[in-house]
This record gives sequence, C-alpha cells and structure tokens, in this order.
Amino acid sequence: LLGSFDVTYCDYFGICIFSHTIRLYVNMELFRNACGADARPPETVTEWVAACSKINEYGNRIGKPLIPIGGRGFDKGTLAMLLSNYFSQLNADLPERCSRYGGRNIYNADLFGQMRRGDIAPRRLFAAYALIAELGRYFAPGFSSIDLEQTKYLFSSGNVAFFIDGTYNAWSMVNNAPFEVEIVRLPALDREHRLGNDSIGLTAETRVDGYSGKFGIAKAGRNFDIALDFLQYITSYRVNRMTMVDYCKWMSPLKQVAYSGMMEKLQPVTGAEYPAIPIPFHMGAYSTRKSLQWLESCIVNREPDPAEYMRTAFTGDRENMIDELQENRLSCQRTMWDLAATASAMRTGLLAAPGPGVNRRRLADRADIAAEAAMSIYRAGRANLDAADELAKTPEEP
Repeated sequence: LLGSFDVTYCDYFGICIFSHTIRLYVNMELFRNACGADARPPETVTEWVAACSKINEYGNRIGKPLIPIGGRGFDKGTLAMLLSNYFSQLNADLPERCSRYGGRNIYNADLFGQMRRGDIAPRRLFAAYALIAELGRYFAPGFSSIDLEQTKYLFSSGNVAFFIDGTYNAWSMVNNAPFEVEIVRLPALDREHRLGNDSIGLTAETRVDGYSGKFGIAKAGRNFDIALDFLQYITSYRVNRMTMVDYCKWMSPLKQVAYSGMMEKLQPVTGAEYPAIPIPFHMGAYSTRKSLQWLESCIVNREPDPAEYMRTAFTGDRENMIDELQENRLSCQRTMWDLAATASAMRTGLLAAPGPGVNRRRLADRADIAAEAAMSIYRAGRANLDAADELAKTPEEP
C-alpha cells in the first residue's frame, strides 16, 4: 500500500475500487474462416503465430487486407502490454537473484552488475523484445500511427482477428461487435517456440499493477469523516460488487467475489509459481519511452537481431539513463523530506492533543504512515543511486 500514498494530495493511502487484467479478444468468425470451423483460440505462442500466418493467407485468397493482430502504436499501448506479459514469462525468477528487499521488485544495481560481469546473459533479458518483434510482423502496416479507437474500429468492422486490451473494455467489445468475440489469456510461451526453453510459463496476475479507480482523501477536504465513510462504503463487499461487477461489468479488487458468464474469463491468473515483475529497463518516463520506441523500430525496420539491437541501444544511451536515475533519486529525496516533515508535524500535534480520543489516534496513525512511507522512499532513492553507479561501470558500445 505504500505505493498508494501521495504526500501531495492525500493524508491517507488511496483505495482501489476496481481491477482489470490484460486479455486477447478474438474475432471468432474471422478466426474460423481462416483456421477452420473447429479451430480453438490459441493457447500458446506457437499456435498464435501459426494462426496469424493462416489469417494472412486467408486475406490473400479473398483479396482483402486483413490484420492478424491489431496493434495500437500511437501510444505504444499494445507494445507495452505484450512486453510486460512476456518479459515476466521469461524472467519472473530474476528477483531471486536481484532483489535486496524481497518482494517482486528487481534491484537494478545487482542486475546491471551481473549483466556487466556476464553472470546473467543479456540475451535472456532482451529476449522478450525479440518475441514482440516477431509478433509485430502481424501488425498492420503503419501501425505506429494507429490509436486505440482506430484499432477498436478495425476490430469491430471485421478487419482484425486479435485485439489486445484491458478487461475494462470487455463488456463493450463483446456486446457491440457484429460477430462472436471470444476472450482468452495472452498465449503462453511454449517449448515448441525457439525461446520456449527459457520460459517460466504464465505468471500470477494477482500482484500486478492492475488495480485502478484509486480514491484518496485530499488534504484540502473539509469533511474528512464523510470522505472516510464513503471510502468504507464504496469498498464494502455488497456495494462494491453491486457498482463495479453488476453495473460496470468490471472486476472488483476484493477477494472471493463470485463472477459469472463472460466475467469468469476476466479473472486473474492465480496459483502460478511466480508473480509478474516490472521491466528493469523501464526506470522512468524517459527510459520507458525510449525502450518502446526502440522496440517499434525493430518491428518497422525488420531488425535481424532485435535482442542485440535492444541491448546495444540501451547501453549506448546509458548517460541519459544515468541522468534519469539521478533525477529519480533527487525526487525521492524531496519526497522523503516532505514525509519526514509531515511525521514531525503530527508528532508535535500529539504533544498538544488532549487525552485519548479520535483526534489523537488519527494524529498517531498519520505520523506512523508518513514515517513508514519515508523509509520506503529512502530505499527507492538508494536503489536509484546504486543503479546509476553500477550502470556507469558498464563499458561503452564501440
């Protein structure tokens, strides 16, 4: 919950009121016409690639330019969703070797050091980019300029076979399309694929950053008690299920909520050996943007070795990456000072507060929350500093 604390706008943690997962929407009419009347949606990457090839062949036979995978390139959304999924399938065990504080976070300083020393093969870390580049061959020509709404239109008009998006769009996608739409998980990387031997398999989705609709209590709010009552009301089991599940057709962030019909297909993967992990090369806005731009270039230019291209691009831009890490550290430092000041103010307030009561408990809670968050921010700042130092040791590309 520490990631939900916002020192600028909220005194308390934010509360999420709905959740979502990433799914593959399949135009079953087009899929069956191309792959056979009894064909089932792909469960593995090998099956998915084979189906995309058949859809291209079917389009050539009927003289219609079909798009196997609807890629929205304008905001890099499709690339980001695919990369997040398959990086985890290939590397979800990294925190076992590169996590200083536990949990699913990768300690980048350890990772960069192991990359530099050859303890971790860079090709494994960049293999997911090669896989997305392979899938990208089945995007539409000029996909870089296609946005989300255009992609949804192409799908609903019958020109796209597979559409990747969050489950927040599931109800409209299924009910507004003039054909049968099936919803499946993104295909698993299998042993028959050339990268399959390194795959860990599907990762658990219960700990990914798919919880949304975050509400918090603003510092400037005049009715704190009413706001707190509303958060408790909207996240109560009965009301949250009624508003999010029954009316909005979104998943609830609460546990043990029963789903039926279409929504059973939206539930997150559970019981997997590893949870999904963040991409270590996405350290901030700059590195994330550059990573996705380089990946897009791999697809557009048909790079013969996307993994090596990405490795060279990342290490070749290390000075800018180091600058971003240093700025991240300074931002953490400023936030930590704010949190420390908040905790001190709350503790000072305790000295003047009357005996036991609601106000005293709230002051103590806010002080504890700020102090705990300050420690978390300190760790994040230290991690950025260590990563910048380790990245600076990486040899420059010739």
